[in-house]
Amino acid sequence: MKMQYLLQRLGVQTIVAESDTHAWNIVLIDGQYYHVDATFGDPIMDDGNQVLLYYYLCLPTEDIVKLQKHNPIVNSDMLPICNSMESNYYIKERIFLLDKNEEMMDRIIIESVQNKSYYIEVRAENQYVFQWLCDSYCDIGKLNSVLKENGYFAIPSMNYSTMEQLYILKIDLQTE
Repeated sequence: MKMQYLLQRLGVQTIVAESDTHAWNIVLIDGQYYHVDATFGDPIMDDGNQVLLYYYLCLPTEDIVKLQKHNPIVNSDMLPICNSMESNYYIKERIFLLDKNEEMMDRIIIESVQNKSYYIEVRAENQYVFQWLCDSYCDIGKLNSVLKENGYFAIPSMNYSTMEQLYILKIDLQTE
């Protein structure tokens, strides 16, 4: 596999994990194992846009099993258990909500806008927090309220999508 070759050249210990139709890597980072699947990280969407996705970056086994539910891992008995979230993308980037935290979510929105990124991605710890996140922030009125309270102009529209298996919400702020 190309990813395994590149990672090994960088000195990262990696093992290939497989289902009947797909393969990905397990990597060792700071003494912890994680699933990493580069295949789905750079897709071209239905509208022709290319979007970077971080869903599959440093996942624990529990998450990869959710994603492979209908296509189980065939060599699982030969693989190390991946049970850490420490190097998970959402943890590292501080866009992981453990609870209903309006202050943290507002910070995530404002930091994105300050960085001229109008694409917001956040992960919730569980279904309960995810539902609150969707109910609260998939509303243009709420988003515009956060923006105005922090000295920014309102946006004319927004789009959102979810990755429900991992409790991920993606919001695209439409500025024109």
